[in-house]
Amino acid sequence: KPYKTSLTHEEMIFRSLSSIACLTYGTIGWNIGEELVKDKSESAAFLIGTHRDLVDQEKVTTINKDLSDKLKSSDELYGTNLVQFHSGDRVIFTLDTINDKDEIEHLQKALNQVIDKRFHEVIVPTSWYAFSMKLRQKK
Repeated sequence: KPYKTSLTHEEMIFRSLSSIACLTYGTIGWNIGEELVKDKSESAAFLIGTHRDLVDQEKVTTINKDLSDKLKSSDELYGTNLVQFHSGDRVIFTLDTINDKDEIEHLQKALNQVIDKRFHEVIVPTSWYAFSMKLRQKK
């Protein structure tokens, strides 16, 4: 039996984006125990729609415009460059995963560019690894 919710797809997208945006502000520096872990990475979100071949393209265009307008009016989400735009005002990367080799390649390049620019190495204290291993042993 499918899961039912009273939220719209748009509400789900914006709730998810808000959660991701919150992570950006919480990872500036973590202090657990005596050691401070600095993480200067920035969160990023891609909206990817698969099965483009099964949907009405006019509807996708309308949804893209609505989402783009709402994101641009939200400093918390758009101003931080959280959401990665496909090109221009297109916010959704729509793919036919079987036939869209060029679009898939475009998405791969976009993902790699964001990873290179926004994610940084995080040095994790050895004590955290030991703690993690102890937790795994308890399972």
